[in-house]
Amino acid sequence: MSFFDATPVPPVPPEPDYRPPEWLQPPDNVMPAAVALDTLIVSRDDIAAWISTALVYPTGLVFELVLMRRAPFPARALPRPWFMAPGDPDGPRFGVGFSDGRKATADRPGAHEGRPGIALGSHGSSASDRRWAGRMWLWPLPPPGRLTFAFAWAEQGVQETTVDVDAAPLAEAAARTRTLWPDDRPAAPESPSAGGSWTGYAPA
Repeated sequence: MSFFDATPVPPVPPEPDYRPPEWLQPPDNVMPAAVALDTLIVSRDDIAAWISTALVYPTGLVFELVLMRRAPFPARALPRPWFMAPGDPDGPRFGVGFSDGRKATADRPGAHEGRPGIALGSHGSSASDRRWAGRMWLWPLPPPGRLTFAFAWAEQGVQETTVDVDAAPLAEAAARTRTLWPDDRPAAPESPSAGGSWTGYAPA
């Protein structure tokens, strides 16, 4: 008999399967509707930033932010965790504003400014030496009126720039979504301290 065979291995209990809160990510049981935003925020001879297609859900939308440079990105820029940590004042900054005054910035996951009840978070990215594309989850759907995109990159000489689009096509797209099956998972329990849990980052 092997020495190691005598060591029992305790069973590992299965992880509970909870339904993520709406503000954290898109629903797992919905087919979204696409809207081409095609919104150019920054356009210079050496750098550009724009919003491409949005995938609209009943509770929010996923859209892609694209940054491109004529020359390769600075070597010190690409390793930074863009839009996933408290903002670097010299690095790229991105935010979204609603017509009712609510706004959120992507470098403060789950945080909000102004009125409560808005969240903007990173949902993955891809990059080359001249192009960076990141997906963002915006919750909830914007109210009627203008939807504002804001961008700045002090290190590259890009001052704070905002562009407004009409939120009406997003509401219209939400009506075209399809629920594929019921999501009967229980909601995640709230933690009294909210430390390290979803509720610890939830918009108030």
